[in-house]
Amino acid sequence: MRTTLVSTSKLQSYKTVTITIIILLNIIGFSLALVPFIIYDVHYILIFIPIILFVSIKWYIETRRLKSASYDENSVFYEKNGSEVQIPFEDIKDIKVKGVNVFSISLFRPTHDGKRIWFKTSIKYPFNFKKQDEKLNELRDRLDRFKRTLPERDFVRLSSYNITVEK
Repeated sequence: MRTTLVSTSKLQSYKTVTITIIILLNIIGFSLALVPFIIYDVHYILIFIPIILFVSIKWYIETRRLKSASYDENSVFYEKNGSEVQIPFEDIKDIKVKGVNVFSISLFRPTHDGKRIWFKTSIKYPFNFKKQDEKLNELRDRLDRFKRTLPERDFVRLSSYNITVEK
């Protein structure tokens, strides 16, 4: 049984709306920055426009990296270019909160998407936080239970040479 954390259609709609808002805010911001430039001074525009650009680019990058994530008994799945990528629990280091309703899955071994997979649990998060937090806590519990069942590794024997202590 797989529990979905983010539905793809809602995530795509969220990305589209967010990028539209970024474009509209840039148009409004640049228009407002030009008015004082025409009336007052050029220094205002030299400060205001880089701030608008920085915030817009940062917000755009944060939105683009979000993936649609789901999980089952021993794997996490995320969607990439219309196909599903599976990450076994043994490759997952931890799951952390990175922003308002944005979480990251840190990996031991990087995939093609990097060392972290970012996901958003729900678009209506403030209104259904109990349900979403239960799903995320269930995923964390499954990950913890899986890590507890792993056998201990003998790292000395895994190395190419043994360290000996002389007396």
